[in-house]
Amino acid sequence: MRGTIAAEDHVRPHPWLVVVLVGAFFGLLFAGLSTYDFVQHLDRQVHSLHCSFIPGSATATGESGCQVAMMSSYSSVFRSHVWGGIPISLPAMAVFAFIGFFAVDLLLTRRKDDVRATAFLALAACLPALASLVMLFISLSKLGTTCKLCVAIYIASAACLVGAIGLWR
Repeated sequence: MRGTIAAEDHVRPHPWLVVVLVGAFFGLLFAGLSTYDFVQHLDRQVHSLHCSFIPGSATATGESGCQVAMMSSYSSVFRSHVWGGIPISLPAMAVFAFIGFFAVDLLLTRRKDDVRATAFLALAACLPALASLVMLFISLSKLGTTCKLCVAIYIASAACLVGAIGLWR
């Protein structure tokens, strides 16, 4: 019958695709908060940090893992070329946005069963996961502390990777 949607035509998200979408959303959210904190501190004054797993909850003004990580030389690139440098959380936002939009594309175009498309998503999800491993190593070995926002980004990266691999397999 025309005008009706058959049960098989209904857009139903694959559970692994939902994991990717949730990971990408939270990765984008926490990377955005981290970028916001970095930009706020470019004036070299003390501002509160969003050093919490729950956005909008209590902020920290004293010395914390987030403060140490943000003020370290590992928090940004091109410090000598650009005032304050480019925070590494800024490209992280772009990567999580890409992963999220690509996952939505797979859902809407019904390509969630296409092996090549899902393999590309898994490959794309490797980027934030690899960056998270490197940054976690730097946090633990060089800084001796971890940032809660960074840990949330690491978890979001892992969720994206696990979901993308699950969808691909």
